[in-house]
Amino acid sequence: MNKIRQALYLGLTLALVLGLMGVGYSLWSDSITITGQVNTGNVQIGIRDAGTNDDGSNLATITQYNNVGQPTLTATVSGADPQCAATQGVTYSNPQGKDIASALSTQLVADQKCLVSGTQFYSTITETFSHVYPGYHPCVTIQLGSCGSVPVKIDTLVANYVAPTSCANPVDLIPWMGFSWTIVDENGVTLTPTPGSGTIYDLQNALHGLQIAQGKYVTLTLCICFNEWTIGGQHTNANLLPQNACASYAITVTGSQYNEVT
Repeated sequence: MNKIRQALYLGLTLALVLGLMGVGYSLWSDSITITGQVNTGNVQIGIRDAGTNDDGSNLATITQYNNVGQPTLTATVSGADPQCAATQGVTYSNPQGKDIASALSTQLVADQKCLVSGTQFYSTITETFSHVYPGYHPCVTIQLGSCGSVPVKIDTLVANYVAPTSCANPVDLIPWMGFSWTIVDENGVTLTPTPGSGTIYDLQNALHGLQIAQGKYVTLTLCICFNEWTIGGQHTNANLLPQNACASYAITVTGSQYNEVT
């Protein structure tokens, strides 16, 4: 017992002495800092005209100009008006090669939006159909490109009728239009089976969810058959394609980040 007491006494005495001497013990330590940086990407789509099947001219080539006189497109013409296949019990033909109607695509320098693989894409293009009549079958080809850093999927395509203010007989002509189309994906492959034909709503469904990787584009060739009667309507004079009518449409295509569109 005496030895235990002596040991305790020695320990306490040593602690007291060290304390009086200002000597202590501590754990050595160090630290490092981790810094983080987050840069978000962006979703951006553009559109460009890739031609029509009937620009209304019999010349070998034509040059289109924008509103400040700059050339925007030189196109090879196709001559005779294209005709619809037999539809609604009516067969159309143009054996004389008449060139009456026209389908023109224009895009303005002021609407340049971004480059896709070195090619200029735009925020807006305009399709103008002139001297339309029953059986006329114009086709336009457009490209939708992804020029952001995040892949996109097509979300919606909305076509809104706008009554032209400079027209004496504005009429929404959608009821007389039948649509057919082909779509070539970002890898240059025509979608199989071809999405087909139908209404503007069927076209919306065909495009919905179509992916475009950054720096890529998809190609849509859209053909319109102007029918003699309203589609699904009775074959009466009351449902005939109106003469001297005009219509404008604001078509908006929206795309979202690829992982939010199903």
